[in-house]
Amino acid sequence: MMIMISIFLSPQEMILVEFQDEESLSIALANASSLSSSRTIPACTPYVWLAAERPSNRSKENASRIKEHSKNSKSETEDSSGTGKDSASKIKGHNKSSKSNSEDSVGSGGSGENVTDGTRGGDVSAGNSTNFTVQVTVQDSEDLLTRMLKCKDMSEQIQILYDTQKMTEVGWRLRFFSCWQVELALSGLFPRATVLPFGSSINSFGKSTCDLDMNLELEGQESQKNQSSRLIFQSKKCPSESYSRLVHQRNLEVVADLLHCFMPGCSEVMKILNAKVPIVKYRQDLTGLECDLTLANSSGYHMSQMLYLYGECDPRVRPLVFAVKQWARDHQLTSAVKPGRWITNFPLTVMVLFYLMNVTPKVIHPLSDLGITTLNPNSEVEVAKFIFPSNLCLQPSQNKDSLETLLRGFFKFYDKFNFKNHAISLVHGTTFIKPDHGALYVQNPLSVHLNVSHNVTLEEMERIRRELTNARYLLEGCEDVSSTTEAWGALNLWSSLQKSHPLDTSFSHSVNWADIFLTDKHNEKTAARSKKSQKQEVRKDVQKTVSGANTQGPEIEKLRQWENRKRNTEAMELNDLVSNLKQRALTRRLWKKNRTTQSSKR
Repeated sequence: MMIMISIFLSPQEMILVEFQDEESLSIALANASSLSSSRTIPACTPYVWLAAERPSNRSKENASRIKEHSKNSKSETEDSSGTGKDSASKIKGHNKSSKSNSEDSVGSGGSGENVTDGTRGGDVSAGNSTNFTVQVTVQDSEDLLTRMLKCKDMSEQIQILYDTQKMTEVGWRLRFFSCWQVELALSGLFPRATVLPFGSSINSFGKSTCDLDMNLELEGQESQKNQSSRLIFQSKKCPSESYSRLVHQRNLEVVADLLHCFMPGCSEVMKILNAKVPIVKYRQDLTGLECDLTLANSSGYHMSQMLYLYGECDPRVRPLVFAVKQWARDHQLTSAVKPGRWITNFPLTVMVLFYLMNVTPKVIHPLSDLGITTLNPNSEVEVAKFIFPSNLCLQPSQNKDSLETLLRGFFKFYDKFNFKNHAISLVHGTTFIKPDHGALYVQNPLSVHLNVSHNVTLEEMERIRRELTNARYLLEGCEDVSSTTEAWGALNLWSSLQKSHPLDTSFSHSVNWADIFLTDKHNEKTAARSKKSQKQEVRKDVQKTVSGANTQGPEIEKLRQWENRKRNTEAMELNDLVSNLKQRALTRRLWKKNRTTQSSKR
């Protein structure tokens, strides 16, 4: 169990203290006190600050208990080793993840940016209390570009990106600690309530700065009624199932008021109760986290289990997902504004996993091959969840491709993918015919009848396809040759990591929408003029390419060739789009004409 101590009155320097057992924490919290001021609310929380002097009214009995317990803790600490549990146990339960094998502490600033490998340590002593080891993490982002420029190949660049952005041990502990604050506040009325994180915080695919998604279960995640006991709690009668959504909205509204009025560090509380999944958004200033709290929505928790399992299957899965997500973020394919018409990180992650199931040989296997099934909701089970076999064994993959090869293959695979007719599924690892006319269909592995990308519009899907093609040609056109001065390799995909852009590789093409509704003769003349102008531009570009190659070397020549290829590809795509729109307009015109003729005959 843990508490967070602030050395000063500001949350800029915090110490995350981890106790060996729950009794130690109870003694520390029982000896704490509140400010004797009418301007503060005397709430008992795990967030405390260290006063300059001890309160004079502290009883000798509590002081002697702390002194005796400190001696016992010191002796036990000398015999124990190791400070953390395996990260997989954190997903199975919050209480198990919060405990530790020794009495250590980990500190972090209030900004919530805890990404680095470099640390510095020290000791903090407070009276008779045990010495705490303070570990400070510093984000190493300034020299990230320099480190990537000095890499040997593109695979090393992808690995460095993952090592720099992945969730750290401190980040995991702070997120579980923030969940425990809400759980502790509700424990009086709901002693079996659990608050579990889900999503990017625990599925091993989230960045260190990602938001914290929490699910509140008033009866606990694995609550089982004791049929042998005759003692049953008196409780309020809940309305019928048709009003369950209203009940969840009302309960979340009460929890939001509790966060806003009584819980320290919780600010900017916002109730979003009319959404498909009602949530309460707030900021925890003491841990520097943006939090989203839901009620009785454990499907995200079970989905996080599945993603964590695939992350453990092969060490190349997580770095590849980070590389693709960074590319999508830098090209504005994903957005922090939710909800919207953009693709989100979850379907993007599923697309990467689906690709790894279809390479030869496979890197990971579908859910059906692993023996993982789903338990659908019925009269006894409230939510769907995965059923993992007891003898599940993850065999190492026979695929030995590098991260560079897999990244190139990802863009090539989806550049040729038929998004118009086929859907993506992790259950069997194969495509199937889309059941609806959505722009992108990514099957929900937990509820197979749902599409997790139903919000993606046709316009966004066309943009995704265009960026996939551009990324494929960009990686094919550039050689994997390291350079310490110019961006190379995967850096060409990650524009946000570059301090400056020496070349502007963006091309703008415009469509004359009036041409779509003009006569065919006019369109033929316009097409002839456009083809003639395109040929003239190509000749000029060839002449410039030849002259540039003679003066500036072979590197510029390759770059010019790639620019011409990209310009021609985008022009062809726009021509296809115009042709399709013309065909649709013509079909609609004929349909209206036939309908008018039929009505006149009647």
